[in-house]
Amino acid sequence: METKPSTFNEFKKAINSLLEFSSTNALSKNEKLSQEYFKIKSARFKKKNAA
Repeated sequence: METKPSTFNEFKKAINSLLEFSSTNALSKNEKLSQEYFKIKSARFKKKNAA
């Protein structure tokens, strides 16, 4: 976001963005978590997160 959120929906979007970033970051650093817990089979996703 380029400006501070001022409405409830803007806060929800900002929090959602942070959660998505955090989840992707966790998956990219923990191969066991991404393969076993989430059952991610996409080779393209694994390759993207390994980089």
